[in-house]
Amino acid sequence: MEIAIEEGMLLRKKYTRPQMKIKKHSHRLENMRDIFETVPGADRALAGKTVLLVDDIATTGATLFGCASALKKGGARKVFSVVIARQEI
Repeated sequence: MEIAIEEGMLLRKKYTRPQMKIKKHSHRLENMRDIFETVPGADRALAGKTVLLVDDIATTGATLFGCASALKKGGARKVFSVVIARQEI
């Protein structure tokens, strides 16, 4: 079974305050709301696919949820994620 690797499928629509500087979970979620979108044409690559999203560090998961939401809006059927490290809150 061959697994396709696609990089650069997400765009950050706007820059926000770094997540590490925000303490409240609800504020982190709000900080990441609707800031990601898929690149033009990504819908062809994502349509009905299962995606593995890779991130370097997770704190509350707000960035992962924001990215997953954009990928699903872009046509992905399912989104799973893996992180290298997790910050203890």
